[in-house]
Amino acid sequence: MRPGLPLGQPHSYRYEVPQELTVPWILHGSQLEQHGEPVLASGLLLAMCEDASWRVLAPFRDEDDTTVGWHFEFRHLAPSVEGDSLDITTIATDLVARDEQTWDVRWRTEVAMPRLSRPAAVIQHRLRVQPRSRFLRRLPTAVLAPTR
Repeated sequence: MRPGLPLGQPHSYRYEVPQELTVPWILHGSQLEQHGEPVLASGLLLAMCEDASWRVLAPFRDEDDTTVGWHFEFRHLAPSVEGDSLDITTIATDLVARDEQTWDVRWRTEVAMPRLSRPAAVIQHRLRVQPRSRFLRRLPTAVLAPTR
């Protein structure tokens, strides 16, 4: 990982909620599809927040680095529906070297919706930046084999 990641500086991104990310559409044949409400799935909101952090990290990752989320404290405080805009603001709060090639970055992320006067979600999470080759060694070899 390259030096220079700004700590304490907010970075904001806007996401729109499409229908295909709402609960009835995400897991075909499931109870969610049959009985879920048409709101953004919590897991997908978490993925959007992680993506916002990845965007901030992108200029500081080396070519062979990969980023994986490994710790999440997530409070989903309000539902989002198709067409809602989500303003996701993420702040890198801490950077810890685990060794000469691996870094843990702590983040605080808040999700706002223009139609609300309070946060829709608050997340504190950690991402690990490490050489992709190190991460791939942990996967089963069947996952790494090319498929046709």
